[in-house]
Amino acid sequence: MGLTRIPQNLPANIIDLELRNNHITSLYRSDLLRYRKLVYLSLEENSISFIECFSNTFRLKELNLGSNQLTHIQPCTFSKLQNIRFLRLSHNHITVIHTGTFSYLSRLKELYLSHNKIIAIKPATFSNLPSLEMLSLRHNHITVIPSGAFTNLPRLFSLHLQFNRITELKSGTFSNLPHLQQLWLQTNQITKMGPAAFSNLPQLKALDLASNQITNIQADTFSNLPNLRFLYLCSNQMSSLSLSAYNMLASIPLVKVDKN
Repeated sequence: MGLTRIPQNLPANIIDLELRNNHITSLYRSDLLRYRKLVYLSLEENSISFIECFSNTFRLKELNLGSNQLTHIQPCTFSKLQNIRFLRLSHNHITVIHTGTFSYLSRLKELYLSHNKIIAIKPATFSNLPSLEMLSLRHNHITVIPSGAFTNLPRLFSLHLQFNRITELKSGTFSNLPHLQQLWLQTNQITKMGPAAFSNLPQLKALDLASNQITNIQADTFSNLPNLRFLYLCSNQMSSLSLSAYNMLASIPLVKVDKN
């Protein structure tokens, strides 16, 4: 349609507003004052580079800001969206996420940050998200994950970190995620894994470490994963396995170690 601003002549009681594939460059607080009953808002495929803090869209449950020109997000941007369930920020140019950006989104279930330019994850970036089930950070430029970066996510089910530049998994990196079942780390640059990198993941079923630079596996690396069913280690740089590591891997129903 070629819109450059959110139209102000629509019915005030609309709950679903689809404005994808336009030429909107900024989103101001006043743009949404008329539409207080919005439940779904899509602004995907615009040219948005600036967003003021949302203040009046308390009923909003799904917000799509994918495929825009965002480079950063103010900590207050989403703090008032206390009913939000799905937040899509993929395919932007975000480099840094400030601590507390997603705080207070107690009902958020899915958060998409893939295909950005995020370099690092700060501690407590994803704190206070008790309902979060899926977090996607794939296709970014992340090199380091600090220990405890994903703590206090009691319902997290699936974590996507594939296609980044992670070189090391320190002890405690993924500790205390009681409901995590899927962890995707393929196509990074991982060479080292701390002995407790995967500690306290009692429900983990699928772990993908394919296409990294892993040269050896310690006997206790995956020993504290009682429900692990699928382990992908293909396309790494392992030339041999110790007997203890072999015995540990033998207890997992499906292990792929081809192309090493």
